[in-house]
Amino acid sequence: MLSDIIFRRDVRMRSVKIAAVTIAVALVVLTLVAQPVSANPTTRRQSLRAYIDEQYDSAEGGYTHPGSQTSFVDSTFGVISIFDDWDLLEIRPPIIDFLKVKNFTQKLHWTLVSETTDRYGGFGEFIAGSVNQKNAYDGINLFDLLSQNRLSDIPNIEQIEFNGTAALYWINQTQSESGGFSDTVGESPDIVSTFYALHSMEIALQTSEEDTWEKWLWNSTATAEWILSCRIGDGFKLSPESNIAGVTATAAAVLALSILGETIPNHQGIADWILDKQVISSEYDLFVGGFQESILTNDTNLASTYWALRALDLLGGIALVDDALAARFIVDCQAVDGSFGLVPDLNTGSLYYSSYAIKALTYLGTEYEALLEEEDPNNRPPVLIDWRWGLVLGIIIVAAVGALYSVRID
Repeated sequence: MLSDIIFRRDVRMRSVKIAAVTIAVALVVLTLVAQPVSANPTTRRQSLRAYIDEQYDSAEGGYTHPGSQTSFVDSTFGVISIFDDWDLLEIRPPIIDFLKVKNFTQKLHWTLVSETTDRYGGFGEFIAGSVNQKNAYDGINLFDLLSQNRLSDIPNIEQIEFNGTAALYWINQTQSESGGFSDTVGESPDIVSTFYALHSMEIALQTSEEDTWEKWLWNSTATAEWILSCRIGDGFKLSPESNIAGVTATAAAVLALSILGETIPNHQGIADWILDKQVISSEYDLFVGGFQESILTNDTNLASTYWALRALDLLGGIALVDDALAARFIVDCQAVDGSFGLVPDLNTGSLYYSSYAIKALTYLGTEYEALLEEEDPNNRPPVLIDWRWGLVLGIIIVAAVGALYSVRID
């Protein structure tokens, strides 16, 4: 009996010693390897860049919409526009496969069908998707960004060519007898589609010496007169049949007339009309600084703000904007997912609205682009516990429990 008691005591003591040694070793390891984890804040730029990377379709080469496996022209143009504003197109090695992006853009262009179809020369929303004026605007601008000299060093990229004549053919089919352009062939014209069409034509005409304004714009005077017929006071309506002037329509009119080389009558009055749409004070603090679409519409949003700043930049009215308030509104439109939404305090946004936000900040000046370096309030770093701390603490707990169990069974 005495020998059994001595034996159990020795076993118990060995168990406690083993546990003590284990804990001591664990503590030593803890001090050596479990260094503090840095908890650097995530900036707004980093959040947006992470969102962009998540939407990249490495197989097709374009960018998707959230929850979709399909690359879209608007998302892809939005991203390449952001990369252009951020001077990322010149980085080598390239940050993405630009050859694949350009090849994707070419696939969006309906050139392998008969000229008798309404789609010939247009751009699809996605490969083999439906065509409209905005898709053509996005696709042609995307092709233009991917065709500039700064990407010419990428092997084979210049072999993927843009068929500007086919694009001009489709745009020409959307012009109405009144002089305006419609969203798709056969529809009524509107002023935003007219701007999209003229801007796309301006780019496409640069790709061929045989294509000219006279050949593809049947009557520039009629187009200018139709645009001016949309004017009401110092603003512009979406069409002559519309009732209310809007910031987007007014910006489109100003930009379209500029492309045509037309003098903008009373341009200061137009600038003042747009400036009046900036919300300087509101009971809703999140909306202060942005532009509403029209008079007392209470719809302050990122799109109207982008179009307002784009027009004012052309009209020489940017200096009269309350730029600090406008910039704050723009960055506050960043959604929880890292992209930018139409208004502040959203969970999800889009790549296209993100391009609006980045471009709008460039209109305000480089000093406001620095706001993207502030901490993203939607992605503050959590309290971090290094996995090594967890591992070592786990060892200590297991050792302590084992020792306690050994003592209790004795």
